[in-house]
Amino acid sequence: MSGDPPRGLELLRGFVNTWEADPGRDAVGDPAALQSWLQEQGLLEAGEAVDGAGHRRALRLREAVRRLGVANHDGVADPAAVEELDALAAGCGLVVRLRDDAGVVLEAAGRGIDAALARLLAVLYTATVDGTWARFKICGNDTCRWAFYDRSKNRSGRFCGTACGNAVAARAYRRRKGAGSAAAP
Repeated sequence: MSGDPPRGLELLRGFVNTWEADPGRDAVGDPAALQSWLQEQGLLEAGEAVDGAGHRRALRLREAVRRLGVANHDGVADPAAVEELDALAAGCGLVVRLRDDAGVVLEAAGRGIDAALARLLAVLYTATVDGTWARFKICGNDTCRWAFYDRSKNRSGRFCGTACGNAVAARAYRRRKGAGSAAAP
């Protein structure tokens, strides 16, 4: 097993999972809810507000990251998701900062919602550099679509958990069984 995901990637996973496919629930469905979530995660300072345009950019970022997670799962690139993230990153103000210990970090240059989105994009960048991004996937269960960190040794995980894997297998079994019954005389 690969162990636990890095803290930053866990934060990005949490952001993607603010939307749940099955009940259709969105924990950041309006600007106030997004503002609260970002503040709880330490991505937005107290007193900084999220307006409608910032909310729409955040949802675009969330869905583009989800699509990249699907690409990690399926092994099929999603150039449109990359283009979307590039466009969002251009407006966020990411800068390279040198640290006293000769390390380098990617940080948000601005404030407010743009800085919060830049911090999430910096997590994506860091995960790409350290090799953990390939383990960020979206559950193969179409009724779930939950982001998860693939802990399998060979990076072959397809589902966020056993329950989703079992649900997909059971649906496939019922389809095969139904197809066999319909074909019988």
